[in-house]
Amino acid sequence: MRHNRYCGYLEQTNRGYLVAFDLQWNIIESRRVDPGLGAAAALAAFVKEFTARGWSTETEGSYGFVFVRRGGERMLLEVTPRDPHDVSTQSFNPYRPPT
Repeated sequence: MRHNRYCGYLEQTNRGYLVAFDLQWNIIESRRVDPGLGAAAALAAFVKEFTARGWSTETEGSYGFVFVRRGGERMLLEVTPRDPHDVSTQSFNPYRPPT
């Protein structure tokens, strides 16, 4: 599996967003990464908050994301440079007319 270059592999990863998604990509919770903490440490703290609320981790988070579960629910926790509330397109589509 490919590593998330953003989390823990680039020196300047001191900004971005922590996001909790349900499995339909609905945003459950999001916040900015604390620049003093950095992306990898911020993700670890975010995961720790969810485990304190009774969620169990399924992975260790070294790829920049963690799946958590509680009862029959699953969520994805991730750190990303992209604002999760930004609804602009994320990729180039040569067939879409310019706006």
